[in-house]
Amino acid sequence: MRSSFILFILLGISKFAVSQSVAATNFNYWYSPLNEVELQIRPVRAANKIMIRYTLVARNGNPEKYSISWEARNSFVDREGVAIKEKDSVLSVNGKEKRGFILLDIPEKPWLLLGHVANGSSRWTYFKQIESIYPVDGWIETSDGVITQTI
Repeated sequence: MRSSFILFILLGISKFAVSQSVAATNFNYWYSPLNEVELQIRPVRAANKIMIRYTLVARNGNPEKYSISWEARNSFVDREGVAIKEKDSVLSVNGKEKRGFILLDIPEKPWLLLGHVANGSSRWTYFKQIESIYPVDGWIETSDGVITQTI
């Protein structure tokens, strides 16, 4: 009985050790030209949905070896969020870029969209605040696809 209680306590502590708030995360890789991956996120409001267009840039090669998981959090200090079940649509894989989009319901209040990019044991997190007051927006498209990079 006592050993099962100790095991329960250790599992509970390990759950808190793994999760981290966005506010406490070091995002220095966002600005490093040596980082092997970058996720560009561009929300666009449609008539009744928010379309999240994204571009995954793999600087060291094939973007297919990276996976993206999406998560919703209510604030920057939340340690855990809710996994987004909507499947993203990959539009194209061209050279070192993978482009796609995901459609989400228009939120009643602002929240954070987190994109977790993983390759084996390496993991990078990118986020964007999603709000219902986004204007209906267009996008610029080239022969390579939609431009998601902000200048």
